[in-house]
Amino acid sequence: MVNYRNAHIGDFEKIVLFNEKIFPFIPSQSEYLKYRLLDNPNSNSLESVYICLNDDKIVGQSITLPEKFAFKNKIYPGYWGQDYFVDEEYRKFGIGIGLAKLFIKKDYYFGMNASTNALKLQQKLGCKIIGELNFFYKPTSYYHIVKFLFHRFFKIKNPSLHQYNFPDQLNFSHYENQNFRLITNIDDFVINTPQWNEEIIETLRDKDFMSWRFLHKKNRYYIYQSTIHTDQNNPSFFVVRPVRWKAVNCLMLVDYRYDLNNPSELQTIINSVTKLSEKLNLFAIITSSSLTACNNILFNNNFKKLSSTSVFSTFSKHITIEPSDTNTEFQLSYADSDAEYYFGTNKFVYD
Repeated sequence: MVNYRNAHIGDFEKIVLFNEKIFPFIPSQSEYLKYRLLDNPNSNSLESVYICLNDDKIVGQSITLPEKFAFKNKIYPGYWGQDYFVDEEYRKFGIGIGLAKLFIKKDYYFGMNASTNALKLQQKLGCKIIGELNFFYKPTSYYHIVKFLFHRFFKIKNPSLHQYNFPDQLNFSHYENQNFRLITNIDDFVINTPQWNEEIIETLRDKDFMSWRFLHKKNRYYIYQSTIHTDQNNPSFFVVRPVRWKAVNCLMLVDYRYDLNNPSELQTIINSVTKLSEKLNLFAIITSSSLTACNNILFNNNFKKLSSTSVFSTFSKHITIEPSDTNTEFQLSYADSDAEYYFGTNKFVYD
């Protein structure tokens, strides 16, 4: 007889053992789960984890990772559906449906990267597709295309991803307003309002999230924020990290925010990231976008679309959207999931 419930702190070791079994390619599961679930600034418990037990043994789980989002400058407590999995020995007994019925009851539940069957099931239970997250790339320059072919043909070894020195300032004077500073202390990160664009739904980027997501390990992520802003708005920012893709070292634009009413701000970010990639001699730039305006600017800058994934949610039951807001979009990025840890390799890279 199986039973379903929210997990509690006493279940932590059982959850670690279950995840070590179903995700054997992820190293240091105990450390990784502690970071995601217990160190998360939006949660200090395991209540957002749903488990199915058989004789006190976990045979299925769904992790709904707490993450706030904002709309019209009002903050909501969101939950990202992740690691929805049933042990192979216990499939075809309806355990996946039993778990889904629990977490889809949650207000402001979001998900993406679901399998075809999982997406169909969650739609039947009330989720609606609210958009998609698109993944893009472009070579750093034409020179780097030639270098890539040369590099691959002669099987030249890549430098370590940890050997790159990111500058404290980005001042590319031949581009207007190309002034960004490296943020290493979260107290230096400037944020004046909850949102960069209150007319869309944004996953929250407050100081707690930025510190937890990007500053928990030294010299892994690099936050750059514009030095140009007023006291009424939030300065644009972007976050990058080196990654290995197609057997060469590239630069991932993990996250960014800017004023949608001023598209030159995104152009400034793209120009800066391109120049940074050139400076570090990285082969290509990889990023994501969930907004139509961002997609268009990326295409205009010669980015090519790699793939996309549907984003689905229960939020439409709970957030009042006026008739004039029916085209409201949802901004998220690589930073809202663990997809970047898998990027470009056949193994999970967390450290």
